Amino acid sequence: MLGSLRPLAGGAALAALAVALGCGPCTHLTRNGDLWIAGRVLLPDRELPNLTLVRVERAGPVVEISRDPSAGSREWVAALAVRNFGLEKTAESAEVELFVDGRPAGSWTIAAPIRSGQIVRNPSIPIGPFAYGVHSLRVVIDPSNRVRESMKSDNEYRTTITLSND
Repeated sequence: MLGSLRPLAGGAALAALAVALGCGPCTHLTRNGDLWIAGRVLLPDRELPNLTLVRVERAGPVVEISRDPSAGSREWVAALAVRNFGLEKTAESAEVELFVDGRPAGSWTIAAPIRSGQIVRNPSIPIGPFAYGVHSLRVVIDPSNRVRESMKSDNEYRTTITLSND
């Protein structure tokens, strides 16, 4: 219901919405386009970028871990893909940080702009030497919150990985 009011977000429509919700004259649009009523964001601007990890290959995992063929047998690399599901391109570059067992393991900078619908892949992010076995992996997109997005809750991914000699 409220989502259908988004195109009318201006002047009289905002005042009417505020009165209908019993909020009085405390309604305004913020600079980034969020609709505020009584000090709360009511309708986030869905047109902003929305960066999310996606599968590197259609049937594959979200993060692929493999040995770095150019380094020693215990050097590992991660393959990632990030998609902008938002309707707008990013104005800023986005950082992607990887953590293995809670420690920083690698990073990747995606240059701006990242267009709407664009998928950016990095097949080889060095994450260092790790012993064979089970490890926790965490990937964070835009950890310093430089990119204005419609949704930040999907910027982190956690999983368990098993490194083996296979």
